[in-house]
Amino acid sequence: MTVPFRGYDRTIYKLFITDMKNKGTGLGEYVLVSKQFGIIYRYNSEGQVTMLSQTEVLKDGKEVDIINMLPLQMALQQTDIFIGVE
Repeated sequence: MTVPFRGYDRTIYKLFITDMKNKGTGLGEYVLVSKQFGIIYRYNSEGQVTMLSQTEVLKDGKEVDIINMLPLQMALQQTDIFIGVE
């Protein structure tokens, strides 16, 4: 899935992680990952959700920027990444 964010088209990958006994059941962890920001959203079949809302940019150990991830999260809501099957 590709969505625009901060002037670039960002590719977001959806991963599904489970053990072999639950293969094909949908029970497990779903993770949305980007090359630039790592894990940006995570949810599981038990209803637990974790979302990256901001990230700090460091240079030489000092904070130089804080990136608000909410626009990226909202752009993802406009896609079928949460229901799409590939």
